[in-house]
Amino acid sequence: SLSLKSLLIPSGIYFDDAKNRLWIINRAQQQIEAYLKNGNIDKIVKLPSAQFNRIFIAEPDIYVFNKMNSQISRIQDQSMIEYFIPGQKNILNFFIYDSLMLILKPNGMYLYQIDK
Repeated sequence: SLSLKSLLIPSGIYFDDAKNRLWIINRAQQQIEAYLKNGNIDKIVKLPSAQFNRIFIAEPDIYVFNKMNSQISRIQDQSMIEYFIPGQKNILNFFIYDSLMLILKPNGMYLYQIDK
């Protein structure tokens, strides 16, 4: 049986249908890399930490969840990192649609408005 933790740790690869890009998580370099179909790197995004349990790509923003400190970070470019929902405990998962963030916790779901 799979533990919840093993389900939340990303497999390391995400495919972006809209842009035809493959995102590879490189924990050793603390970054994620977007590859084009021809194999060339299109984009590299540095991560605030190698410790994260989930990534959500909603370009141009990338959201990273660190379960250790219950923090969701929004990375807008190489230099700007904005932190969301500090101190929210027991986050199981999250999803972003347009300017809404849906957070799933054991006792229910929470919606947050994201200012873009």
